Amino acid sequence: MIRTILFFLWMWVLLALSLLLLIPLLVLKLLGLKKTGEKYTYRVTQAWARHLVWTSGSKITVTGLENIPENGSFCLISNHNSNFDIPLLMAHIPRKLGFISKAELAKVPFLSTWMNALGCVYIKRKSITSSITGMKQAVQAVKDRQSMVLFPEGTRSKGRGYGRFYQAGIKLALQEGIPVVPVTIKNSGKMFEFYHKIVPQDVEVVVHSGHFESADEVVKRICEALGETENDSTL
Repeated sequence: MIRTILFFLWMWVLLALSLLLLIPLLVLKLLGLKKTGEKYTYRVTQAWARHLVWTSGSKITVTGLENIPENGSFCLISNHNSNFDIPLLMAHIPRKLGFISKAELAKVPFLSTWMNALGCVYIKRKSITSSITGMKQAVQAVKDRQSMVLFPEGTRSKGRGYGRFYQAGIKLALQEGIPVVPVTIKNSGKMFEFYHKIVPQDVEVVVHSGHFESADEVVKRICEALGETENDSTL
């Protein structure tokens, strides 16, 4: 429990300190240096994410980074175990990533400012209209050269296998000809949610290769890497 208390205290200290790091970003925006601002945002948020993951005490193994497109934007599709999934991807995927996130995060001080800088899209999870609008915004963002992350389960499985995959966002990306990169995250749910405290784990992040014609293929690839062959997915 002491590790958990210290972890969250330090997390909020880091978020508060990040307020100072917003000053250079604002200056770059005022000067119209968009690309430099994007690089700065990526470096700062990646460092924050790496530090957060390191503080948890978990060992992270990443494979398949060669499957990340070298040029152009893409849509990364991942299963969702834990709140740690976002910093795990930010820390280890070597590209600036935006996320489709729950609307509640837009109200978190400091964190929401950086999420906005990353190009995150917020949706109300219980609103079908909000979800559809958010997916369309995310697809447009990818077209505008902002790589995005989508968690089709919509909520965390919290270390208990995986939930239902909603395929609408994946189908929309494929229909628009956007490169789709499936990712499987293993065991992150047990870093916190499963035990309700910070517990160091061996976590794997697997970036899959391949060209995908359907959302079913994408979901199947993610689930197979979890040791599962079937999934209760839906439109």
